[in-house]
Amino acid sequence: MSLTRRFYDILAEILHETQDLGAGASLLQTDRVMAERFAISESTARNWRRGKSGQIAPATARAIIARCRELAPQRVSDLQFIDQLSRGAHEVKLAAETLVNQLESHVLSNGASWHIYSGPLKIAFDTSIDAIRRRQLLSRSSMIVERIFEIGIDKSDIPCLSELIRYSMHGWYVDGFYATRIASLSNRTSGIYDGYLGAVEEALYLGDGCAVPCMISGDVEQAHRYTQNALEILDAATPTDERQSAISIRDAQIMIRAIQAMIACHRAGPEDVEQVARFAREFENSTADVGWIEGTRHEALGYAALVMRVSYPNAAHHFEQAGAHLDRWLAQFDIPFSSTSSQSLGGYARLLIDGPTPQVKSEISDGLLRTIDLGTVSHEIRARLCQSRFYERSEDGKLAAFHRNRAQELVERHHLQRWYTMVNRILTP
Repeated sequence: MSLTRRFYDILAEILHETQDLGAGASLLQTDRVMAERFAISESTARNWRRGKSGQIAPATARAIIARCRELAPQRVSDLQFIDQLSRGAHEVKLAAETLVNQLESHVLSNGASWHIYSGPLKIAFDTSIDAIRRRQLLSRSSMIVERIFEIGIDKSDIPCLSELIRYSMHGWYVDGFYATRIASLSNRTSGIYDGYLGAVEEALYLGDGCAVPCMISGDVEQAHRYTQNALEILDAATPTDERQSAISIRDAQIMIRAIQAMIACHRAGPEDVEQVARFAREFENSTADVGWIEGTRHEALGYAALVMRVSYPNAAHHFEQAGAHLDRWLAQFDIPFSSTSSQSLGGYARLLIDGPTPQVKSEISDGLLRTIDLGTVSHEIRARLCQSRFYERSEDGKLAAFHRNRAQELVERHHLQRWYTMVNRILTP
C-alpha cells in the first residue's frame, strides 16, 4: 500500500471518529468530506485513495497535520511519520533510526537482545506495551522496509535495517498476522539471500519465519519446502557463520527439524508417518541450549506422540515441558508467560488419559486464557478446540458448541479452514 493511501486511510478514520462521516459512507462521500474538511481538492483525495500520488506536498501535509492537532491529536504522530517517510533517503534513515531506538527502549533495558527471537518477542508479548502501540510500531517498521525497497536505498547506508527486518518478521504475533514474516522475506530488501543476516539466522527465518505461517495458512507443501531450504543452508554453514550467530548450528537444526516434524504431523500423508517416528527416535533425548528451541522440541515430540497414538502420557509430559521451557525463557525478559497452546494441548493429552477431571479442566481452561490474553489467533483456536473436546467428554453439549463456534468464527475471519481441518484431525482420537 502506498504512503499516500495510508495517509488517506488515517484521515478517513479520523472523519469517522469525529462523526463527519457516518457508517457505510461511500468512497465518493469520503473523498468529498475529506476535501472539505482538510482544504484539498476531491481529485487529490481520490488520487491518494487510489495510491496514484507518490508524495504529499509538504505545505499540504503541514496544514492537514495542524488541523488534526485539534480534531484527533492522538493520530498526529502517525501522520507525521508518513509525511517524513515520503521524503528522501535522509528522512527515511532518520525514521528508521528513531524507530529502532523506540524498539530498543522496550527491550535492551531488560537484558534482552535483538538476536533472532528475543527482542521481537519481547515487543510482541510484553503486556506493559499498549496493544495499539505495538500495532503502530509494527506498521511503521513494515512501512520503512517497503519504502527502502521502493526508492532503492542501499541497505548498507542504514545499519539498523536488520533490526527492523527482524521485528517485521516476528510482528505476526500481534493479532496473528501470519503473512507478515513471509512477506518480509519475499523481497530483496532484507538481503536474506546474500547472507545479510547471517547463514544461521537466515535458516531460522526461512524455517520458523516462513514455514510456520505457511503451515497455519494451510500450505503445508510450501511449509515443508521452506524447512528443506533451511536445512540445506545449515548443512553448508561454517564455523565462522556460527560464531556470528547467537544460536548454534546444532540448535538451529533442532529447531528446523522440530518444525518439520510438526508439519508432517499436520500433513499426515503416508510419507509423513516415518518422518514423525524418525524425529521421535532421534530427538527424544537430545536437548537444545536455547529455551525457546528446547520448548519447540518438546512441543514437536508431544505432537508426534499424539498423532502416532502410542503414548498419551508421553504426549502430556512433552507438552508440559514445552510450556515450562518457554515460560522460563520468556520470563528473563519480564514477559509473564508463554502464550503458546502447549498447556491446552497438555491438558488435552491428560483428558485422553484421565477423562474430564477437575484438574484437566483447570489445565485446559488456564491454557485458553493465556492464548486469549497474549496468543496468536492459531493458539486460541487450538485452545478452544481442546476446551470443546473436554466438554464433549463431560457431555456438556452447550459449552462444547460454544467453544467450537468461537474457534470456527476465528477460522472464517482469518481464512484458516485448511489448517483447522488438519488440527481437528490431530485432536480426534
